This record gives sequence, structure tokens and C-alpha cells, in this order.
Amino acid sequence: MIVLACNKPNDLGSFLEEEDKIGIFFDSVPISASMMTDSQAPTWQVNQTLVPTHVAGKLNDPIFGLVEANISFQVGIEEEPNFAGAQLDSVVLSMAYDTINKTYGPVVELVDLEVYALAQQLIRDSVYYTNSTISDGNELLGSSGLFQPNYKDSLEIAEPLSNGNGHDTVQYVPHFRLRLTESDGALGKQLLDLSVDDFASNEIFRQKFMGLMVKPDVAAGMMVHFD
Repeated sequence: MIVLACNKPNDLGSFLEEEDKIGIFFDSVPISASMMTDSQAPTWQVNQTLVPTHVAGKLNDPIFGLVEANISFQVGIEEEPNFAGAQLDSVVLSMAYDTINKTYGPVVELVDLEVYALAQQLIRDSVYYTNSTISDGNELLGSSGLFQPNYKDSLEIAEPLSNGNGHDTVQYVPHFRLRLTESDGALGKQLLDLSVDDFASNEIFRQKFMGLMVKPDVAAGMMVHFD
């Protein structure tokens, strides 16, 4: 085909040499757009995946103004703990970062988070929205101060063995880790004082300990996504 195309006219060659016979026309199409606002969006509904990640922080957005987000959540138990003869050392909150979405706002900015104990029980069968009001009772448990999240480095934590003989080194994904000290050990004492019956199920346990809220202290430069 190359030899023929180079040495004598043919239908393919002549077609390529002719001007384009296809007529092409351009026109502008007007678009009428409007913004529809909704004061609420669901964030929790049983058996529904509504939000892939949860956000905490506060910043001054140059377009939308002051933006703020809190996270209110329950905690559960995987197995019944044995606190017989235990002495309180510390209570640590650990929350894994969403290392894909990371932040709302510049990733190089800072964030300032506080942790509170919930004063209101969350109902699993209820629907909660972005504008739902949850009471924290103003019981401050811990404050991070300004910090920059590290989404790359994992952490190795020395955790004591359940039998009390030594410890084991456990590696965790990048996460927010805060020792809760502002309550003067009140939260740890509250957990140690629970009876065996209080740990019989998550439903019973959550009636005794309602949960936690993570919220910003000051309007820093970004909001953090947690997995």
C-alpha cells in the first residue's frame, strides 16, 4: 500500500488530498444556573453509608466564610475487660487519619482540637444531620494545641500485655493520638469503677459512657479528615 500510494493516484490518496467536505458549525448554548441551599444533610443513618470520612476543625474560607465541623461518636468494647486490681495510668484517644482525603484546606496548615465527654446519649436508630445539636456538657478531657497532622509516618506503641507481664510493640497507621489529662483522671476512674455487669454488652456500656466529641478550639488553617 505504501508503494502504490507513493507512485500512482488511488482513491485513498486522492481523498486525503481533497479539502474536508464535512461542514462544522459552532454555536453557543446559554445555561441558566442557580444555587439551591439545604440547611442539613444526613451524616448517620443505621445501615446506610452516608459519609466516607468524618471531619473536625475550623477555618476561615475565603469564599464561604467561617467553616466548622465537630465529630460526636460512641465507643464500644470488643471484649469484656478485667479491671480487677487495676491502677489508672492514663487514658489515650487514638483516631486514624483518612490518608486519602486528608484535609479540607491547605495540608500544610495547622489544626487545634479538643476532646469532650458527651452529655447526651446517641440513639443508634435515629438519623443525625450536619446541623444536629449534640450536648458535650462542657467537660473538657484533653486539648491538642496547634499541630500539623502527619499522614505518612506510622507509630509504634508499647502496649502492656493483658497478663501484666511485659509489653508488646504494636504498629499503628498514621493517627491522631491524645492523652486525656484535663479531667484529672476522672474519665479513667469512671471506667475503672464500672462493674462487670456494665460491660456485659455494648448497649449497656454506652448507657454508662455516652461517648466523645472532638471539636476545634480556634479557627486554624484547615479541617482534618478521620477514618
